[in-house]
Amino acid sequence: RLQIKYKIFMTQKNLSLLALLVFLGLTTNAKAQLFDGFTPQKGSLSLTASFTYSEFDKIYAGSEEVDLSGVEGVTQHIYSIYAKYGISDKVSAVINLPYITSSTDTGVDPYNGESSFSDFQDLGLAIKVNAYKFKFKTSNLNLITGLGINIPLGYEPNGIITIGNNAWGVDYSAGLHLNTDI
Repeated sequence: RLQIKYKIFMTQKNLSLLALLVFLGLTTNAKAQLFDGFTPQKGSLSLTASFTYSEFDKIYAGSEEVDLSGVEGVTQHIYSIYAKYGISDKVSAVINLPYITSSTDTGVDPYNGESSFSDFQDLGLAIKVNAYKFKFKTSNLNLITGLGINIPLGYEPNGIITIGNNAWGVDYSAGLHLNTDI
């Protein structure tokens, strides 16, 4: 009888913990470029390269449209290297390094006098932990947390075609990752 009460208590405790973590995960600003749901095995290294293309004619500061002063057709190309290394089966180190080129079809940026700009943006470093695994009959649910830092690499932050805000940042993230046997 004591064992049954203990199992019921542990189930209620797990559900309460899960509800709290879901709430924290929903209210925490996460950086997708540093955290994902997968934790590598100890000693394994994963390298990923990505490319993103964007084009825009309008920018906003809050809800206010910014006057582009003759700058039209801003184009960005973002090349990124993302690496993840398993320190242990539950802890991994993450690094992300994006390189961005930005240019305009017409005019020059009124803030910095340039018509194109290229540089590394922010170096992202993080530690990710698979904090807890909830085991179910045909699946498991992993609670994954992470702490990361974004380090600006000295680029020009002021302008329409620039590549970032040149500010240090610290991010905490919590999320859930469901694995099924199906």
